[in-house]
Amino acid sequence: MARNKSGPHRGIDRRSFLRGSLAVGGGLAGLDLSQAHLVSAQTPKRGGNLVAAAEIDPIGLDPHNSSNFSACQAYDHFYESLTSYDEKTNIVPCLATSWEVTNGGKTYTFKLRPNVKFHNGQTMTADDVKYSVERVLDPKTASPWVSWLKPIKEVEVIDPLTVQMNLDAPYPLLGSFAGNRASAIIPKGIAEQENLKIKGIGTGPFKLAEYVPQDRIVYARHTDYWDKSLPYLDGMTFKVLTEENARIAALKAGQIQYAFLSGQGAAQLEGAPGITVAKSPTAWVVVHYINRRNKPLSDARVRRALRMAVDTERGDPEGRVRRRRALGPRADGLR
Repeated sequence: MARNKSGPHRGIDRRSFLRGSLAVGGGLAGLDLSQAHLVSAQTPKRGGNLVAAAEIDPIGLDPHNSSNFSACQAYDHFYESLTSYDEKTNIVPCLATSWEVTNGGKTYTFKLRPNVKFHNGQTMTADDVKYSVERVLDPKTASPWVSWLKPIKEVEVIDPLTVQMNLDAPYPLLGSFAGNRASAIIPKGIAEQENLKIKGIGTGPFKLAEYVPQDRIVYARHTDYWDKSLPYLDGMTFKVLTEENARIAALKAGQIQYAFLSGQGAAQLEGAPGITVAKSPTAWVVVHYINRRNKPLSDARVRRALRMAVDTERGDPEGRVRRRRALGPRADGLR
């Protein structure tokens, strides 16, 4: 990634992004020639607006049925779930402050964070959690992430700040919520009132201020955010620049302050005045989905043959990438 020195820079995950990696007026940015994230040790300052490049349009912002990566990148800033991950991928509280797992791993009872405000001013309750989970499980939603919550057979509201989920079998449900894929908590009934493909009302640190498809997505600080220390920024604007040459030109012209580039693109900016290029290791997950409805992939023997033809243990020739089989929502096979 490359960054114009006149503005802030991006961090390794959303909370680092919000907490310490966006020091306004800072002087560090990063590019990883394979894929990268930047780590900053600077002391953050409050205020300012980030203007950055987005490589792909989000396409749709509905957190329950949008599966492309650019959509996830877009809505992660204004939607949250019951749990989250910290920088070391430990599961930590988010909209739930605590939980209890009983009945042999088949019952999860979540205590919700009090006084959490949605971006429309509504206070979050257990009814919103029940509505959100049941919307994902509803076949009409056609959620591509439904398998993450499929073991849930019943969602029961115990009181306004307590929700219980009964499963048909033991399942690591905390990771499904922490991944924030089809587990975002939205206001009860909002999907019937608004077009969530272009609008977003969540609990996150930023509100969706504007989305112009194929052009830009604009965020504003959520002043009633439950974590009063966040966010540091007043707002963010991501300009959709699908062509790398356009991102490079925008960086050079000072029109954006951050962009993700390929190794070739970054080489063009080495030594450019006012621009810093940096790199650091990262984990990158690539998933190949198979549609079992159509021939020949409907034949299990064909799928097994494909699986046997793939060497999941072999890395790339330079030894930078280590491939492992996926074990679930959390990429434990990556080290």
